Amino acid sequence: MPSGVGMALTFAFVVLAWVLFRAPTFGAALAVYGALLGFAPLGSGVPWPMLGVAAAIATLGPTAWDAVHRVPPTRWAAVAGTVLFVLVLLRVGDDANYEFLYVQF
Repeated sequence: MPSGVGMALTFAFVVLAWVLFRAPTFGAALAVYGALLGFAPLGSGVPWPMLGVAAAIATLGPTAWDAVHRVPPTRWAAVAGTVLFVLVLLRVGDDANYEFLYVQF
């Protein structure tokens, strides 16, 4: 088997297995699997424009390595990066799900 196919199959298996660990019931897991196959209720589809923009930025934009090496190491860049990092952490903390993943087991 080509390595790319093996990596894609492994990724698909892991993603599909995560559903079983996260869904509160087996019925909810089946509903997620159905939605993944396109059997979701109308109006609950994927926001394709946002997904397209994100995919374009990820594909066409600079890598993190390139972006870091384009900015010269200055004090203001360090402060700006630190402030941005703290703001992202605070924002992520607001939406965090504090329920332990394996509590249902």
